[in-house]
Amino acid sequence: MKLAKFKDYPFQSDVQLLFIRHAESIGNWEKRILGQCQDKNELTACGQEQAQCLSWRLKTHFPPPTHVYTSPLIRAVQTATIVINGLREENINPPMIQDADLQELNAGILQGLTWTEAQQKYPQLCHRLESQLTWIPIPGGESLQSARHRAQQFITRLLNQHDNDSILWVITHGGFLPYLVSALWGGERVLGFSAGYASVFELWIEQTHWFLRDGNQYNSQLWQIRRFND
Repeated sequence: MKLAKFKDYPFQSDVQLLFIRHAESIGNWEKRILGQCQDKNELTACGQEQAQCLSWRLKTHFPPPTHVYTSPLIRAVQTATIVINGLREENINPPMIQDADLQELNAGILQGLTWTEAQQKYPQLCHRLESQLTWIPIPGGESLQSARHRAQQFITRLLNQHDNDSILWVITHGGFLPYLVSALWGGERVLGFSAGYASVFELWIEQTHWFLRDGNQYNSQLWQIRRFND
């Protein structure tokens, strides 16, 4: 969804940041709990088409990136590779940086299973997960606090390493995107939303004020959501 305009162009060459969900993988199509599992992680034929359409859309409607960041999981790397190959056709060759902090949440013993398989293998755990909304730790899995912490690590590192004029494309996962958005805005809560395959979230950040606490953290002209799940 493209949002209403505040300013038509980045002010003083803001950091332009795109969060992007990867395209559909085999495990997604089979409705598996993928998490950080690498099995059945390749893109489906439909997913490859989604990534090709994403590549065309990005190079046609957005300025070219200075850097492309991606989760190291195969479904994200394949999406990033297709996007970058599209840029190379225009003689644009940004670096692709794999960052482990962009991985999906680790689902522990449930990774790689469909929900039916999980119910058969871990009936008591699945019953608890189905019967209450509060967080239930999954053996071998990642805590919500850990996911929020690594999202904050990534955002802090990203904005420390890149100044205004940077155009950053970040390819990650549907389950992790709410944690990145929460970390970017500094909230204590993580608001849930369902990101579509190959969807785009566009944000403008005035980096020189980002780490200051001079009252401008409340100035909505300095940080804006331009597209959300578009």
